Amino acid sequence: MSNPYPPVSPEMLPFLPHNDAGRPLLISAWTLTAVATVFLGLRLYCKFLGNRRLYWDDFALIGAWVALIIDDALATDLVKEFGFGKHSWDLPPAIQLNLDKFVLVLELRATFTIIAIAWTKTAFAITLLRLTGGWTKRFVWFIIISMNIALGISGLLRWVGCTPVRKSWTPSVPGTCLPQRVSLNADIFSGAYSACMDLTLAMLPWKVIWKLQMRRAEKIGIAVAMSMGVFAGGVAIVKTIKLPNLASPDLYNATQLFIWDITEASVTMMAACIPILRILLREVRASTRRYYITDEQNSTELQSRKNTAETRTSRATFSKQDFSRGGSFQELKMDFGIEKSLFPSWSR
Repeated sequence: MSNPYPPVSPEMLPFLPHNDAGRPLLISAWTLTAVATVFLGLRLYCKFLGNRRLYWDDFALIGAWVALIIDDALATDLVKEFGFGKHSWDLPPAIQLNLDKFVLVLELRATFTIIAIAWTKTAFAITLLRLTGGWTKRFVWFIIISMNIALGISGLLRWVGCTPVRKSWTPSVPGTCLPQRVSLNADIFSGAYSACMDLTLAMLPWKVIWKLQMRRAEKIGIAVAMSMGVFAGGVAIVKTIKLPNLASPDLYNATQLFIWDITEASVTMMAACIPILRILLREVRASTRRYYITDEQNSTELQSRKNTAETRTSRATFSKQDFSRGGSFQELKMDFGIEKSLFPSWSR
């Protein structure tokens, strides 16, 4: 990033904008994280109800959620302590007095953002691994590995782009650094590549689901639930378009990028949780219907079937048993709503 405090003559100040995007940044960041937390919580709640173990995609999402919380906390520190979100000519003296800490927090936040984005996308891809086989499965593995390499290089350049290395996060240390365009181009490439992979992963479920012997409406419902990553891809495209703002000498222009990268991680996390939530919604509806079912019993079944009937309400409880019927079969049904027999090679 360019000099965070470019000189501006006092005569120019009255003619410059003085708006502050710090508060909108924090509201957006924490709201998106809260919504993503609800989705993740419901996903884990479904696992608990079904008495099922966590899988690697669950652990990846939990790790991404932790990174997202740290990301928001660091963004909060930037806004509260250094006035991030204001135009560079309005930044408080604290940024000049403690520039090293400011840059360190900036780089840490960027790193945890990359981790959150990489792990949420990886979690969704791991979920797809359980649906695929043959060349499709190998292709998903290629996406996982290549996407993490691209994002990893983008994050690593922030910490090893200078000589000595410490200068990367401590500007006061004498030394030299790679031109800013190197890291910026790496960010743009990784952003564009991950967006492309998001869209690819969103399309793969259609290829797999459409071959199954199921009702067309059920196929569409499952495929749509597993294709929400298309929204994450759209957000990633917008974020990538905003990346050149990092080269602006006015830090205010980087605020929108902060919002979009947090949005990308949050939306991807929600998309990865939706397949399970679809089944939760279906079970809740079924449980509600069962609650109101009445079973007619005739105390004298053979003699008065046509004349009298005694009704009673059969209360159906939304319990672990409702979710766990069928053991390992239900594990797959919970995640995808697909009969295990349609994928005889699946196993954990």
